[in-house]
Amino acid sequence: MGGDIGYFEARRINETMTCRTDAMNQLPRLFAFLLLLFFRSDAFADIIITEIMYNPSGPESANEYIELYNTGPERMPLNGYTISDGTGTDELVRYNGDGSTFYLDAEDYAVILDPDYWDQDSLWYDEVMPWYTLLLTVEDAALGSGGLGNSNSETITLRNPSQLVESSRTYQPGAPGGSSEERIDLAGGEGDGNWAFSEAGGSPGIFNTVGLPDYDVAVDTLIITPPPGEQGIYSARFRVRNRGRMECDYRMELTLYHRYHDRYYTRDERLVMSQRDTLSSGDTLWVEQNLDLDDSGKWSIAVNVFFSGDQNYDNNQRSVDYWLAYPEGSVRIAEIMADPGTEHIAEWVELANRYPAAENPDSTRNIELKGWSLRDAQGITMQIDSSSQRYLHSTYGTERRFVLANDEKIEEWDTIDSYSVLVQTPFPSLNNNGDSLYLVDPTGRVIDSIEYGPAIRGRSWVRDDLDGPAGVDGWSLSTAEAGGTPGIPEAPRDTMVDLSIDSLWWEMGRGYEAVAKQGDSREMSGGYDVPFLYARVRHNSIPSDIERVQVRLSWSMIGLPPEEQSEHVEFVEIPLPPANGSDTVSVEYWHGSFGAIRFTAELQVEDQDEGNNLRVGELYIPWYYGGGLRVNEVMANPGAQSGGEWVELISSYHQGVNVDGWQLEDAAGNRTLISQPDTLRLFDEYLVLAEERDAFLVRWPDVDPAIVFACESWAKLNDSGDAIRLLDPTGSLLDSIGFGTSRPGQSLISESHWNISSSEEGGSPGEANNWTPPTGPEGSDFSLTLSPNPFSPDGDGYEDLMEFFFTIPDGGGRVTLILFDVRGREVGMLLENKWVQTGVPYIWDGRRGLHVPRLKTGMYVYLATLENEPGRATIKGTLVVAGSR
Repeated sequence: MGGDIGYFEARRINETMTCRTDAMNQLPRLFAFLLLLFFRSDAFADIIITEIMYNPSGPESANEYIELYNTGPERMPLNGYTISDGTGTDELVRYNGDGSTFYLDAEDYAVILDPDYWDQDSLWYDEVMPWYTLLLTVEDAALGSGGLGNSNSETITLRNPSQLVESSRTYQPGAPGGSSEERIDLAGGEGDGNWAFSEAGGSPGIFNTVGLPDYDVAVDTLIITPPPGEQGIYSARFRVRNRGRMECDYRMELTLYHRYHDRYYTRDERLVMSQRDTLSSGDTLWVEQNLDLDDSGKWSIAVNVFFSGDQNYDNNQRSVDYWLAYPEGSVRIAEIMADPGTEHIAEWVELANRYPAAENPDSTRNIELKGWSLRDAQGITMQIDSSSQRYLHSTYGTERRFVLANDEKIEEWDTIDSYSVLVQTPFPSLNNNGDSLYLVDPTGRVIDSIEYGPAIRGRSWVRDDLDGPAGVDGWSLSTAEAGGTPGIPEAPRDTMVDLSIDSLWWEMGRGYEAVAKQGDSREMSGGYDVPFLYARVRHNSIPSDIERVQVRLSWSMIGLPPEEQSEHVEFVEIPLPPANGSDTVSVEYWHGSFGAIRFTAELQVEDQDEGNNLRVGELYIPWYYGGGLRVNEVMANPGAQSGGEWVELISSYHQGVNVDGWQLEDAAGNRTLISQPDTLRLFDEYLVLAEERDAFLVRWPDVDPAIVFACESWAKLNDSGDAIRLLDPTGSLLDSIGFGTSRPGQSLISESHWNISSSEEGGSPGEANNWTPPTGPEGSDFSLTLSPNPFSPDGDGYEDLMEFFFTIPDGGGRVTLILFDVRGREVGMLLENKWVQTGVPYIWDGRRGLHVPRLKTGMYVYLATLENEPGRATIKGTLVVAGSR
């Protein structure tokens, strides 16, 4: 695997000006040479002060200067920077008045000169400063407040546009005429120990004269272009500097290292170029060389300079790591265990190597897996740890594959060896209902992406063809006896079909009012919403000769006595789903009752695995027609009488009601569970839920015990008023009532309104309500009192309910109560021609009767209209909704 040397070009900066411009426009991001945290706590300073000439030779007003150096890895804009001597502050500008953005390149100098420098006949520093030095001045007439003092020290401070201090130096007075104060070590601090007076003349724009070794040749820049992509021709550009005092004769080498893909994992080294040259002190040499990077993966590119007398070997090398992307499809996701079950608890993903070897396209190359990652559709990513030196082996002899797993139990598989498995977290969430996975190489390129369908417990999904489709149609369930073959390819499958029922559910759909048989079809006449039962048929194998599949669907109500059990059956036929695909069968649920049902789907087919041809599930079909089952009578305050609290329900459904799992919820959210397994109540029948069933039957001996049910964890009802919500097992709300203060020993009954029972026994559980409308005091006015007002119906258990207390002439009448917002828009009808009695509160939960999803915080206007024997009356007032309190 030889490298193309390409072309070689070396150019001295002080001899070829056009080359310098070229190079500086392409300076790369370099590591930070100096991390200075002296004045700034939020960031490291990149621009530092390296030299201060405050006592120059010649005219002092014109020849003072301050030198800056960029220690950072990239060029920095200096617009908006300021320089200060403690009493005067000046903004930095270009010396020629150019107002465009100006930059200081990485590891280069800028010199800030007095504005009068260019008015002299002799420009003292032009022969010293390299032509590419960034020349700056200040907007004022002089540096600082009239120049830099010689006999007294001043503090020179450089600030960035955010007025943060980048660098600050209080220079030492007493420099000999023509000598500056220079920083000795650019990586050192700004204290006095790192500064000294220069040789005569200073060193503007070049290495400082103090602290330099005699011999120091360095590589300070290495740039690779273009940005990393696929294998091909790239360009390496690097810069060599003589940082010493003396001229030196040195040798430079450009070397490539690549992780070679053979079984021993050795490193292949290529010497791309070797060249000798000579540099005078301060000289710079740019070199450009073509590189043939002919393989994917990690390349290390290094430049070295060699000089026998070098006094600083730390800067003799520069290197960069360069990752080249792998071709898409060079690694494939081959097998997935999403639902391992209890025998093998580890989830895992198997990878197959498809990266062809250059010398033999029919074989593959080993692939180092450092830096690769596996990601699911939710973004959970498994990053292969860089400390784990693992490889995807080449396909020699018996093909081995690599397995990524979430548990060490993966090693219990007979097909696994320790060299081809890696257990790490976090591991992607392999959803049992199907998901997507993405395999990403170290450059961020997605090398493979796949979709798999719902899992079968203990069986893996296997890719039918590694170079075939990546979607769900390209996968089959494993036929291996163990349920999968992690680490090795799966054996060829039989051609016999394998079908399964993998899920059952129900949905609302459009039903039929009249059905006319026309062969095997139905003709709809009208329609209404009705539940439909669904089963999904999955084709788990390769295509077969079967064209159609018949499914037996059956269901029965849970809770009927054995002698009344009846099963409803229909047969549905569908075309065979595509290989590794699925289809659904459905039937209209038009027999039996709402509530809990037992639903069965069975395939009428002989296939490879008959163990997955039957699925039985319990579904709960909730009540969609409100009002059919409601709260009819409540004993909230039994008083001194025995019997306890109770709630009477009444059903008007023309079907059975399975009450197991139903709940009562009070205003505070406390719940009472009705737990009567396998119990079905018929329609048009009373049902009594008792706090203490035995005590209730003693107190109410005439009530049929068959309709009285004991409940778990009875939620006590408040004597001063409460609310009751009736919930089915899915949590759906079927009825909601509120009541006010109750009298001891007397129930509250629903008679198009809530009132106190007129029964001499104190209530009428299990039979029609007994109530006589009372009369109120003559001459009383129609009025309404709200409590609390404001209230906050936010479900926190505090002021969630509002009580409406009406005063009505003659004791009672029918009331309509409408709620408006402040703009006059109707937002709800809380009562509609309902009988209301004086002194019996109507309790409102802030939701019932609204035309909007909820009430926002603010003021509302109510309008109450009374219709009774004396006539019609209307009142209005305000209601306030508050937030949480």
